[in-house]
Amino acid sequence: MTGLDWGTVPTWLSSFLTGGSLLLGFHILLRDRKKEERSEALKVVCWREDSSDVSETWTVHVLNTADRPITYPRLITRYSKGCGIVW
Repeated sequence: MTGLDWGTVPTWLSSFLTGGSLLLGFHILLRDRKKEERSEALKVVCWREDSSDVSETWTVHVLNTADRPITYPRLITRYSKGCGIVW
């Protein structure tokens, strides 16, 4: 026995390390994208304005201070009777 025959072990090792580095790269990209989306979402302000009359109506205002537009905003509310409305 003059030496060990490593065969395809270096090939397997390099492919394993390449796959790991690709997974790490995709993980970093997704993390950065989520961080960017969160910072954009924090730039959206929403508030309720009660009406001055006796009826129980109110107006909801949404202000977007972010660079990108808001698409399909939704309002989910619950009345005291337990009914909900989704727009």
